[in-house]
Amino acid sequence: NPLLCVARAQRPPRPPPPRPPLKWETLIKNLDWLLSIKQKGKVEKIYFNYVVQRINYPEMPDMVKFAQKYEAAVRFLSYRDWGTSLSVKEARVCNKDHPEFPAYVKMLQDPIFKNKNCYLDPISEELANIKHVRAFLVMHKFSLLWKKLKYKIILDRGGSC
Repeated sequence: NPLLCVARAQRPPRPPPPRPPLKWETLIKNLDWLLSIKQKGKVEKIYFNYVVQRINYPEMPDMVKFAQKYEAAVRFLSYRDWGTSLSVKEARVCNKDHPEFPAYVKMLQDPIFKNKNCYLDPISEELANIKHVRAFLVMHKFSLLWKKLKYKIILDRGGSC
């Protein structure tokens, strides 16, 4: 079964660094061909891998719809360090210390992620199943403030971290 790594659910405004650009039209043409052979029974399932990071996480709901168009399943994977120019700290939005973490958690509450052809990695799956999102985010904000306050107290006392 074909496994594709698709980084966007729509045409990017410009080619993303550091990879060489792929023409959007070429991708769509190849996906149309792949769908045609799936519909003829030559391929059982099509999978899209989508590496979730700061620059593309808002497009996750669009990616589920995009995958549906091609009768594909989409696997959302948390960003890991593969030696690219992006730092894990900047890119990994599922990290609780990331500034966009609360927005990521809220977005994961979208019912589209309950789709049978949508697979979240374990970290995102856990965040998507939070029952009391507002309370969770308030506690998260409090814990971040506590870390800052604790750090400030250590520095004010002349200590080190």
